[in-house]
Amino acid sequence: MFYHTVGLSFKSSVDPSAYAGIFEEFKTLKVTVTNEAGAPYVKSFKYGKQTFQDRTKGVTHIVIVEFENEADFKAFLVHPNHVAFSTTRSDQVFEDMVVLSFADGQL
Repeated sequence: MFYHTVGLSFKSSVDPSAYAGIFEEFKTLKVTVTNEAGAPYVKSFKYGKQTFQDRTKGVTHIVIVEFENEADFKAFLVHPNHVAFSTTRSDQVFEDMVVLSFADGQL
């Protein structure tokens, strides 16, 4: 499996009551970013508030997206629906992000 992990901090102008809706928008990428056969690249999508308060470097929320393999992840990255979300919505609401991606067990 291949994992894409994003640590986020929201802009101060974003009302915390809007967070759930923003993550729901993010979650729709699971069904709107598909291959030519219509199968989703995303196997699972998890998100939540960061709870450990030490060494966070400002990260307040975390998203973990699971893919079958790195090829699916790379296809997801360049898909027009992901690009549109990343270049518009994320710039509007996120102050900063830390992005880490890895293949399970690969060193």
